[in-house]
Amino acid sequence: REDAEAKKRAIGRSNELTVMTREAIEDAGMDVEYVSGAGTGTYRQQYEVMTEVQAGSYPLMDWRYHISAPEFDRALSILTSVISTPSREKAVVDCGYKCASTDSGMPIVKDVEGVDYRTAGDEHGILSLQEGRTKIELGDKVELYPSHCDTTINLYEKYYGMRDGEVEVIWDIAARGKSQ
Repeated sequence: REDAEAKKRAIGRSNELTVMTREAIEDAGMDVEYVSGAGTGTYRQQYEVMTEVQAGSYPLMDWRYHISAPEFDRALSILTSVISTPSREKAVVDCGYKCASTDSGMPIVKDVEGVDYRTAGDEHGILSLQEGRTKIELGDKVELYPSHCDTTINLYEKYYGMRDGEVEVIWDIAARGKSQ
């Protein structure tokens, strides 16, 4: 986990340099109409020196960004199916490393108390159920919030935009598999 104070100092220094650069350009006789920068995790500390904020992750908020920007709801989720229930304490889902990036932590289960997720390989994940608190059946659909939207998005060919439980839009992911 990054050092919050070091990050705050680095953002402060970036703001100072941004203001100094803008002033130097204006002192040279050029107008500075736009100062664009910042991001989803830093916009609150930088919006005063920016005329445009590049907060690109907020529409697809993952659970990690939600911690640093709780004013934005978590929006990105992965729909997975329960494919096996070997015990009352465990269920297997069809979502592993190929479905959810884990570089910032394991996905968390959406709106189901007493259930934790961990990967069980490329194609599968394990739901650990607290005995007596949660009952999950074979075939149930479970949503997971990924920890990192950036590295999860390119794992899919299409994204389904939902509003009030209905599919409102389907987006093709043109960058799917395009890491070069």
